[in-house]
Amino acid sequence: GQNCLSCHIDEHRGHLTECRNCHGFAAWKPVREFDHNKTDFALTGRHLSIECNKCHLPVIDNKFETDKEYLKFKGLAYKRCLDCHKDAHNNKFGRNCEGCHNTAGWQSVNRVGFDHGKTRFALLGKHAAVACDKCHLPGKSFKQMKFDFCQDCHSDYHNAQFAARPSKGACEECHTVAGFTPTKFTIEQHQKTDYPLSGSHLAIPCIGCHQKTVMESGVEFVRFTFDNPRCLTCHKDPHRGLVDKYVTKSGCEFCHVVESWRKTSFDHAQAKLPLEGRHNEISCRKCHEKEIGGKASLQFVDLPLRCQGCHDDIHGGQFAPAGQSPGGALRDTDCARCHLPNSWKAEKFDHNRDSKFKLDGAHLKVACRACHKEAILEGKPYIPFKPLDVACSSCHGGKIPDDGGRKS
Repeated sequence: GQNCLSCHIDEHRGHLTECRNCHGFAAWKPVREFDHNKTDFALTGRHLSIECNKCHLPVIDNKFETDKEYLKFKGLAYKRCLDCHKDAHNNKFGRNCEGCHNTAGWQSVNRVGFDHGKTRFALLGKHAAVACDKCHLPGKSFKQMKFDFCQDCHSDYHNAQFAARPSKGACEECHTVAGFTPTKFTIEQHQKTDYPLSGSHLAIPCIGCHQKTVMESGVEFVRFTFDNPRCLTCHKDPHRGLVDKYVTKSGCEFCHVVESWRKTSFDHAQAKLPLEGRHNEISCRKCHEKEIGGKASLQFVDLPLRCQGCHDDIHGGQFAPAGQSPGGALRDTDCARCHLPNSWKAEKFDHNRDSKFKLDGAHLKVACRACHKEAILEGKPYIPFKPLDVACSSCHGGKIPDDGGRKS
């Protein structure tokens, strides 16, 4: 039962107790029996791989003539990380390193406990959900990071289209950290651009005009600047260029307004067929909708101007110019000799002027259909007007009745 210190110098200067708790008889080093976890400072994480003398530094004293240097084990400050480690953040985050870090390594950050708001770049919006290593790349310094401008981290997906603006294309002019969409660029702001919105354009979503295109590098971007903001820049020409020579430099707006394609500003009085009477009430499509190539299309040039181009000749060609018989070519019949565009009534027809049978006496009171009775021509009903037999006997027979010649 002899004590170790009866032969050996106390290398630990009374800081420790029984030598055999740590050392064996084979050799003083290495210390195989010592369990650091039984001390007030259990070793975890990266601390497990650190050499003892990194924390327990040599101390010099003159208590013994020899072995004046010894390792200090008691009386060491260890309650705080800063007792051993330098504060790389210069006290910007306080003295509680464990709020962000753990013993697995400095790069192993406890996101739940770390308050990024205490840094020069508080995490707001979608930034709060970004993984640390997306911004803090392995091996890169935290201090030297650039973050004054969005472009320090984000690519310019607008391809410098806004570089000439007073803000030089600052992202925050239109976007927020809540997300790139929706943009905070307002209609009021759009009204101050080179293309103010009006009419139906106000209801179109941004992407309807500002569509994705591809940079030379292959990166997609949304186009916001246009060299020639004309209607045809966005809209197809349903007229296939047929009306170009008839319109002025105003282009589509010569006929259309931005409220709707169907609402037109075209003055038909400038056309070869001014609209009068009932024609003013007819939908444009009634005259201009044609089938071209099996598809419905609108035609505005090379349209017939005479009545028969749209209307059937219910008279069966009776009023065609000389040389044309009923059922013959009808294109030259001049409906306007008798009719006005207000109605189909023959308001211009004067029986005494325009026919070979002048009406006088009792004939003036006879209804038209009493003389002009319905007949059939080529399987279709029509009213005969010419040529008619004008002899009295053709209507009255051989005897003229006492009632003035009217037939019952």
